[in-house]
Amino acid sequence: MFWNKNRKLKKGLKQRSFLESAWITNFWIKGDYLYLTNATSDKDKSSLSMLSIGVLKENLDNKNEIERKFISDPLLSNHTNLTHQLTDVTLISQYQGYLLDLTFNNNQIPTPVLVSTKPELKPILKIVENFAGKFVLTNEYKIYLNNELIYDESGEINICNFGTKNILISSKNNRELFYFKDSHFRERVIVSKGNYFFRLECYKQDLIIGKPMYDRFNEVNYFQPVIFIY
Repeated sequence: MFWNKNRKLKKGLKQRSFLESAWITNFWIKGDYLYLTNATSDKDKSSLSMLSIGVLKENLDNKNEIERKFISDPLLSNHTNLTHQLTDVTLISQYQGYLLDLTFNNNQIPTPVLVSTKPELKPILKIVENFAGKFVLTNEYKIYLNNELIYDESGEINICNFGTKNILISSKNNRELFYFKDSHFRERVIVSKGNYFFRLECYKQDLIIGKPMYDRFNEVNYFQPVIFIY
């Protein structure tokens, strides 16, 4: 395994983040779009916005670091007219309450799941489905595939789809992001080291999107920029 010393990435991968993405508190991928929210438990309202994955990839490949406003919050009150023109994020709507999750109908139209306050921990934290079956992450941080236990960790973890038959796992204890090399879920392949992604999604196995928990001072900070690994 070869690693980039500075970024602690598997060889061949790149990592980028943009300060303008710090407003994003949660996100979902559906089709070729990334859906974004600014929902926090201390706000009465939540917004739902969207960004084309194609536009995101174009900006990741663009090495120009000046005026990188493509992922700016479309609701930000101190936006200048120029910044409004530069953001590629489209506001869908604002809602009363905390935007907890999204569901999609057959036409892939998002429907928000709203609650009055951020809910307590539920028995099932996340469900991921692909051609391997249904992966279920429980609040005991156990992962089941089609009701069979495949992974158990003593600390907090997060998961997301990775390709058609696999999942990515982010571990808070080890601060590693990894997937399993085979269908027996034994041998790990580590993608990145050094942080825990409490929000995590992946697009077609070639773009990983994560919201990191720890800042560069090793302190917990939920309001950092989103990290893109590709």
